Amino acid sequence: MRITSLVLLSAALAWFGASGAPAATERPAPKVGFINLYDIQEKAIPVRQQIDAASQQIKDMQAQLDEKTKRLVELRSQARNTSVLSKEEQDKIPAEANKLQDEIDDLELKINYELKKSGDKAINAALDLIINAIDAVAKREGYSLIIKSEAVVYGDPSCEITKQVIDYLNSESGGGKASAEGKAAPAPAPAKSK
Repeated sequence: MRITSLVLLSAALAWFGASGAPAATERPAPKVGFINLYDIQEKAIPVRQQIDAASQQIKDMQAQLDEKTKRLVELRSQARNTSVLSKEEQDKIPAEANKLQDEIDDLELKINYELKKSGDKAINAALDLIINAIDAVAKREGYSLIIKSEAVVYGDPSCEITKQVIDYLNSESGGGKASAEGKAAPAPAPAKSK
């Protein structure tokens, strides 16, 4: 009986190992990185283009709105200075001002609608670009988790992959790095090997 117990105890220790848990294969520690989303939005050319395209769609309507508003201000100024206007011209001003105000109100509604629609579309497209780039960089460099830098209390700077994501996005856009004027910047010098 005692020998049987010793054999079973030895087999159990061999199975569970010294720690008392089943022996497991060693896994490498997960590689964690972080990104600065704001920097990516500002410095990645294709992301910037998505956001700028949404803004451009509104500029034409905004110019119309500014023109109509300027005309309305002129009409109101004329209405106050009635000494140089004929009675017929004085009677036309309120009707024209009311019509112009209605057009301004309609245009403001259209602008707000377009801003929301194109803004949502641009943000979603930009986020898709960013997420795909983060995924590609993380897989290429063996990261198992990427988080936003805003959530990092402490992070070794070597864990930040913002620059790699920006470089990936810029290289995928075919434009390389660009300056603020939209001109292509010269390619960076190759990294020195140690």
